[in-house]
Amino acid sequence: MVLNVGSSTIKYKIFRGEVEVGSGLIDRIGDKPVFLHDGFEESIRINNHEEGIRVIREYLDGKGFLIEAIGHRVVHGLDISESRLIDGEVFGKIEMAAPLAPLHNPPELAVIKACKSFGVPQIAVFDTSFHQTVPQVAYTYALPREIIEKYSIRRYGFHGISHMYVSLNEPGRVISCHLGNGASVAAIRDGKCVDTSMGFTPLEGLIMGSRTGDLDPGVILFLLNQGFTTQELNDMFNKRSGLLGLSGESNDVRELVESEGEGAKLAMDVFIYRLIKYIGAYVSVLGGLDCLIFTGGIGENEWSIRERVVGSLSYLGAELDEERNLSNQEIISSEKSQVLVKVKKTNEEAIIAREVYRLIGGSI
Repeated sequence: MVLNVGSSTIKYKIFRGEVEVGSGLIDRIGDKPVFLHDGFEESIRINNHEEGIRVIREYLDGKGFLIEAIGHRVVHGLDISESRLIDGEVFGKIEMAAPLAPLHNPPELAVIKACKSFGVPQIAVFDTSFHQTVPQVAYTYALPREIIEKYSIRRYGFHGISHMYVSLNEPGRVISCHLGNGASVAAIRDGKCVDTSMGFTPLEGLIMGSRTGDLDPGVILFLLNQGFTTQELNDMFNKRSGLLGLSGESNDVRELVESEGEGAKLAMDVFIYRLIKYIGAYVSVLGGLDCLIFTGGIGENEWSIRERVVGSLSYLGAELDEERNLSNQEIISSEKSQVLVKVKKTNEEAIIAREVYRLIGGSI
C-alpha cells in the first residue's frame, strides 16, 4: 500500500507487483469527510488521520487485501538522501522536520503511527531525497556559517518524487515544471538534480495556490514589527497568499484563467512571469536546454499557460505544435523545435512502490 497524506486527506493505492489493483481517497478529514473507493463515494465521520487509517484498513480487510508492506510519501526528510525503512531514527528525522513542512509532516507522522497496526514494514520515500545531488554552491544560503551548521539550514527542495518520475529516461539538460497547488521547478542534468526552486521549506520559489513563493525576508521583519505573530504569518504565507491572495477570488487556476477580474489576471501574470524567470535561470545553470517538461495538475491540463511559457523561449528555438498543445499530448513541441517540450502525467505512487519493493527484497 502506498500512502500520500495531506493536511486533510489520505490517498492510497494498492500494488501487486507493478500492477495497481486498488485505490481510494479520504477527503476533508474533520469536516464532512468523504471516502472515495472503487468509484463509489460515501460520507463517514472521520475526525483525524488515525481514524482514516482505521477506515481504510477495515475496507481493505473486507475486500480480502493482505497488505505486506507500506510506502509513505514524506515531504521533508532533512538530509536523508535515499528511501529508508522507518525505524526510530528515521521517525525522529521526520519529526524534526515537521516545523519545516507543517502541512504534511505532522499528519504523515500520525499516519505512520496508525499504520503500526498492520504489523508490516513501513518505508519512507522522501520528496527531498532527489535534491540531495544539488551542489553546495546551489543549496547554500548566505547566513553566518555557525547558524547554518547549528540549525541545518540549506535548500532542501521538494516535489522530488514527481521530478524524478517525469525525468526518468530523459537524458541531457532537462527542466521539470511541477505545477499544481504547490509548484516547483527543477534543473536536471542526466537524471541528477542540480538546482530547484523550493528551499528550506516548500514556501520558496514559484507563486503557488496559497503560498507566497519568493519573498524578501525584510517583509517578514516588517510585519513582525507591525504586531503580527509568527503563527499569523505562517498561516498567511501558507494558506492565504499566492494565487488566492493576489486574485482575492480563488487558488484554482481553472477558475482564474476564465475570470475577467483584475485580481485574477494579475495573479496569473505574476504566476507565469515567475515561472518564465526560473526557467531562464535554469537554462543558464544547465548551459542550454534539451527538454522542458510540464507535469502536475496545472502543467498537464492548462494549455494556455504552456503556450505563454514556451512562447517566451523562442530565443532557444523552442516552438509549440498548437494542436498537440491544445489536446495535451505527450510531445507538444513542433517538428522543427530545437527544444523537446513534453507533458507528462506524474506518478509518484509508482516510484514509491518501486522503492518499497527494492528495500524489502521484492521485485517488479
